[in-house]
Amino acid sequence: MIPGLGLLTSRLAGPIVTGGAVLLALALGIQSIRLADARGDLSEARDQVSTLTADLATCRHNTAGLRTSLDEQNAAVIALRTRTEAAEEAGRLARIEAERLQASARDRLAAARAVPVGETECETVDMRLTQFIFGGVR
Repeated sequence: MIPGLGLLTSRLAGPIVTGGAVLLALALGIQSIRLADARGDLSEARDQVSTLTADLATCRHNTAGLRTSLDEQNAAVIALRTRTEAAEEAGRLARIEAERLQASARDRLAAARAVPVGETECETVDMRLTQFIFGGVR
């Protein structure tokens, strides 16, 4: 053993232990602050997760509503298309029938005009109307 070392170590033991305790307390304080910050961050993150979860539920609900609306609109478009096609077909058939009636009326008018003229104007009109309306049957 070195002479005087015992005296030196006995005098420094208190300050060394005190310094070590201070350093340990300082490290523990820093870790406590970090832990408190981490807990705050965790709490904030949990709040954000809660908010985002609620937002996600709202988005899913809205998406379902939009899909339902879209399906209803698509069904309405299909129904409208079906009615439109039926109306177009009815119009086409009505046009064909009108053209047929028009041709028939032209033919009857031509036949009525071909009827010989009567002795009086009234007789001529009567003969032509009879021809036009009844096709010549009196």
